[in-house]
Amino acid sequence: MARRVVACGTPTLATAVAVAVAAVAAAAVGAAAAAAASATGTAAGGYGRPAAASSSCVGDIKAVTFRLAPPARTPSGVYAAGVVPDDPGLPPFLRGAALNLTALRRHWYSGGGGGGGDDTGGGGGGWTARTTDGHYHHWWSRRRHRHRPSFKVRAAAPYVAGAGVGRGRAHLVAAPGEQTLLALRFGWADPAAQGGGGLAPSCGRLGFAGTAVGSPATGWDVSGTAFHAFRRPTGLRLVRSSQSVAAGVEALEKAIASGGDGVRQIGRVDHDVAAAKVDLRLAPSVVVAFGGVPPVAATFLAVAAAGVSVPPEVAVADSPLGVPYVMYNAASTLKVRFDLPASVDAALTSLEAIQARLASAAAGVTVAPTGADYDAAALDAGGSGLSTQTSNSTTADAAWARLTAALDAAPVTVAYLAQHDLSVVAAGGDPGGKFNRAAVFGNPKLGTPIMQSAFTAGIDLPVKLGVYTEVRGKDAEVSVAYVQPEWVANRHGTGVDVSALTTALDNFSNAAIAPADK
Repeated sequence: MARRVVACGTPTLATAVAVAVAAVAAAAVGAAAAAAASATGTAAGGYGRPAAASSSCVGDIKAVTFRLAPPARTPSGVYAAGVVPDDPGLPPFLRGAALNLTALRRHWYSGGGGGGGDDTGGGGGGWTARTTDGHYHHWWSRRRHRHRPSFKVRAAAPYVAGAGVGRGRAHLVAAPGEQTLLALRFGWADPAAQGGGGLAPSCGRLGFAGTAVGSPATGWDVSGTAFHAFRRPTGLRLVRSSQSVAAGVEALEKAIASGGDGVRQIGRVDHDVAAAKVDLRLAPSVVVAFGGVPPVAATFLAVAAAGVSVPPEVAVADSPLGVPYVMYNAASTLKVRFDLPASVDAALTSLEAIQARLASAAAGVTVAPTGADYDAAALDAGGSGLSTQTSNSTTADAAWARLTAALDAAPVTVAYLAQHDLSVVAAGGDPGGKFNRAAVFGNPKLGTPIMQSAFTAGIDLPVKLGVYTEVRGKDAEVSVAYVQPEWVANRHGTGVDVSALTTALDNFSNAAIAPADK
């Protein structure tokens, strides 16, 4: 509903702020708060509780305040612009974000006489608007603005750059003297996660709603509510942590080292550290791989292709809102994706008990194994997620040697090599003469945008590429397979272009499967 602009001498700015904050928060954050409440079964905004494992949409809200300082010069045609401080106390998606407010129908300029086109602010008589008749008037004047002015908002945020540019609206609420009050809302939306698959329209949203008090010349004091509602990928265990990412990872590694079930750490990847090395920003995100126990070996001994998706991992990461989560892919998802036989059901149950123990340590809360409480049919519809090539013209040893040589020569970082067959032998087992190994590697320039768009994708990155045989013998057919980046992107609901990453994996796969005489 259009509202008349309040001129000078009207009720105090403090009163207007109180009214505006209540109105904006109720309208803009209500949906996200509802998503948070439905995801936890309790009031939204609290931390340290597991998110309901069966919930498809998870939500968080957080009150924030920050100062938006004006730039040296506001771009032409932009009413106000500024950069949010890179303050660790702010939600990651706001840190360092550049905001531009542009008038929908007219350009805004400063200066008492108007006409100079100086966009830097200041000047006698306050900010003015150039109207179609060529005259300049105070931009809150009832004479020229019978309805409150509106602005479109664009937000470029380095920590969620992979999600693109945030958009929104700002409306003038009051303008007593040189101070102005704006109702402000902006954010990012994932259309695929809104109202699809039974999800609420509020799912798939990240943003801010609140008020800004100040002026284009002096800057703005901004306060309001940040909100995040996102789709939980099928088969992903997601737990809100009661401790920071750093503390959670430390507790996780201690739990791996001190457990009585024989688990050992295979590798660790600090996604945010890797991103920083290529001048990209990412909220804290760490994934730790573990193995060395019979339940893990049972999976790839039953179906060799499963070796591409193990060893299992536990990730600890901050959401774009700065809420720490612990996550892992339920062991039972391996049965669905790779059609594992019933003979490995007991092993999968044991593996998920280990995952729950490690997640409990990382999150600082009790996590109980829940079995297949997700939509197995939806997961099965996505297939194994593998892209596979086979060959009878090479040996598994030769294919593995070519793959590792190609990785050494490429601009990628190898996180770890999972030599499943050798691990079984080292543990006193018999791999049945089968070859089964996987390389876990990545290039942060290609992988970071995926996690910037969907922080849960860190559990499925870096990429994995395996070499294996289903039967024993030197003449056995050799398979080279990798987890498709498109499968990862679809699973986590991100629209990031993964074609370059897919091309790179195809090249590595081709190099490995090349005939022996080449």
